[in-house]
Formats: sequence, structure tokens, C-alpha cells
Amino acid sequence: MFVGDTLFAGSIGRTDLPGGNYDVLMRSITEVLFPLGDAAIVHPGHGPDTTIGRERATNPFVLEYFAVTGMKTVNPGRTRRPRIDHLWSGDGRHNRSTAACAWMRAVSSISSR
Repeated sequence: MFVGDTLFAGSIGRTDLPGGNYDVLMRSITEVLFPLGDAAIVHPGHGPDTTIGRERATNPFVLEYFAVTGMKTVNPGRTRRPRIDHLWSGDGRHNRSTAACAWMRAVSSISSR
């Protein structure tokens, strides 16, 4: 999956830039990306490819988030469609995020195969 600057091999996206939000970024990683399963290949915006499983187990930023929040690894090895249906209205006019909706269509077409 193409994740842009959300998750990198051994790192996460920056949150110190305008519009950055650490909590939103970490929830996106743990609640949207991680449930796709440990075998899912991650193609970040730059740097080497990685997998969800590798980042769940070794990414120091993710491990710190788990320690601080008391969260355990989310659905290790389990693959499911992420819960972002609320972003997609179906008619293309009332979408909260055009990028999220394009991603939703791509994930839906892959998961329906």
C-alpha cells in the first residue's frame, strides 16, 4: 500500500509542520494501516519499503506510542478492511476528503477480489 509520509521504515511522518497532528497520525497508523495485516507491504513516500508486521514490532515511534497509551498491538496478523466508510458518501459530492475517498475506492476494489 502507498502511505505517503504517514509511516516509514523505522519512523513516522512529521507532525511539527502546519496541519500536523501527532494523535491523528498515530490513530491512522494503528487503526487504519495496522489492521490491514502484518504481511501488507508499505511503500512510503520516500525511503525503503517495509511491512506492517516489521513496523508494529520494531518501529521505535510506534513502540513508544504503545507504551505511553497502554495500547497493545492492534490485530496482529489479522487482515480486515479499515473503518473509513464514514468518509465516503457514494455520490462523490459530500466527501470529507477526496484523497481518503480515492483510497477507499482502491481498498474496496482490492478487498472485493
